[in-house]
Amino acid sequence: MAISQSFPLAWRFDDPAFAQLPRAILDSFVEIGAPEAEALWRRWVHPSESHVAKMRAVVSRTYPTIRTDWDDAAASREQLRNLVRIGETEVVAILWGRRCGIRVQWWTFLEYWDDFFYPSDDNNALIVEKLFLVGLYSEECFSLYTQFERRQ
Repeated sequence: MAISQSFPLAWRFDDPAFAQLPRAILDSFVEIGAPEAEALWRRWVHPSESHVAKMRAVVSRTYPTIRTDWDDAAASREQLRNLVRIGETEVVAILWGRRCGIRVQWWTFLEYWDDFFYPSDDNNALIVEKLFLVGLYSEECFSLYTQFERRQ
């Protein structure tokens, strides 16, 4: 499946003013529509609140916070790669709030993380279901949390 022009954040990935990811990468994106994004948000971030700052208490902070370096994206990429130990072809979900999301392979997220998350973003979630892991992105930092239990 490919990213469509109707996807609310398509401009982040295929507008020359921001980024132009290769067509093969764009074709690998799987859009998450509003109903599924809402369900993922409720399950992994918070059942009723709309901001990552209100994340449920059913989590354990087991990873150090990663302060992103916008002048050295490779350094942030390596920190994420070293902390989140999954295969590069594992699929992760990225949510921009509770209404919009996308699924990509882990290596794609790592390679282009600074196109998925911008310094001004403050309500994003990276969901790594295989590890029961939620990465929240706010104020130029990734905060990684492991869930104690899988939510239904």
